[in-house]
Amino acid sequence: MKILSFGSLNYDYTYEVEHFLAPKETLAAKSMQRGFGGKGANQSIAFARAGLSVYHAGRVGADGQPFVDYLKQNGIHTDYLIKDDAAALLEDKDAMAGRLEDVGLDARKLTFSEKDWNALEDVVDPLVPEAKGEY
Repeated sequence: MKILSFGSLNYDYTYEVEHFLAPKETLAAKSMQRGFGGKGANQSIAFARAGLSVYHAGRVGADGQPFVDYLKQNGIHTDYLIKDDAAALLEDKDAMAGRLEDVGLDARKLTFSEKDWNALEDVVDPLVPEAKGEY
């Protein structure tokens, strides 16, 4: 069975702190770890670990090569990832320095255009002819 998984690729940030923060409290973190996540990526990883042939569709920015590599290392086909020249992830400098600050994603840069959908449809339709454009 082949799985086409379409969904987000996000960095998960985990901070080690002395205690849970109170509202409006700022606290320097002891450490920070960045890992791979996102609902789409997590689903693709789970399917691949269950032994299925997985193709992940989505869009990655210029900063997304680590995600592409991560998916490939986990046996996921990345043929349907669209690479964009614009960096998609906007990171606050204080967050990278170990402070609890906002880390944001510019979703406009990750949006699939009609052209992108049509290209993906051209791939899916031959695989699932009974679905023909109804997904």
